[in-house]
Amino acid sequence: MTRWVRGLRFGAVMCTIAALFSFPHSSVFAVRTVVVSGNRALPESEVLHWARLRTGIPLARIREEEVTAHLLRHPRIRTARVEFRWPHTVVLHIAERIPVLHVVVGDRVLVVDEEGVVLDGRGEDLLPLLVEFRVPPTPLGARLASPRLQEAVRALAALPEEGRHQLFLARLDPEGSLHVKLRSGPWVQVRLEDDLRTRLRTAEAVVRALEREGISVESVDLRFGDRAIVRPRGRTPMAPVE
Repeated sequence: MTRWVRGLRFGAVMCTIAALFSFPHSSVFAVRTVVVSGNRALPESEVLHWARLRTGIPLARIREEEVTAHLLRHPRIRTARVEFRWPHTVVLHIAERIPVLHVVVGDRVLVVDEEGVVLDGRGEDLLPLLVEFRVPPTPLGARLASPRLQEAVRALAALPEEGRHQLFLARLDPEGSLHVKLRSGPWVQVRLEDDLRTRLRTAEAVVRALEREGISVESVDLRFGDRAIVRPRGRTPMAPVE
C-alpha cells in the first residue's frame, strides 16, 4: 500500500513538473498584440511584415534572434530589439536609418545614410553628391564599396544641419578632393582628411573679406594647408591668402 501511494505521489509530482514546463508554451500565453516602437518613416505594418510574427503563437516559442535577424534585413532598420511583455504582448524596438544624401553615380541615384548604407526610395531635400569615378553596384542595405566615397559621405553627414543647408551641391573627383558649392555662389575645394566644418568657416570668412573689397569670388581652394587660393569671378587665381 505504501509503495502504491508513493507511486501515485511520484506520478503527481512528475505531472506537475511537466505541466509547469509546458504551460508557458500553451495558448494561454499566446501573442495577441505586437507593438512597434521607434519607427518614424516606416509604417508599422511594414515593420510587422518583416518581423514575420503572427498572433496566436505562444510567446515561449518565439526565437528573439530570428525576429531580430528578420528585421535587420530591412535596409532602413539600423538596430532591432525584441521585448516580451507577458502574457500576450511583443514589443519590437527599432531604430531607423535616416537618409542624409543623394549620391549620384553616372545615371544612378542612391539614397544613403550617414554610414554610407544604401537605402530604398528617395529622400526629400537631400544634398546631392556627384561622384566623378566609377563605383561598383551596391545592393540595398549594403555600404558603398568605395572607401573614398564612404569618407566623403561621413564628412558631409557630420556637418550640423545649418551647415548642410549652406551647401547646394558636392562633387568628389577621382583624386579624392571634395568640391562643395555654397548656396551663396562660390565653390570650395577641400581634402577629405580635413575638417570640413572648419574649412567651410574659413572659406566663408575669406569670401566675406573679399566681398567687402568689392571682389566677387568664384572659388576658394583650401587643399594646401593654411593657404587659400582664391579665384575671383572672371579673373585668374589670386595669390595664396595665408
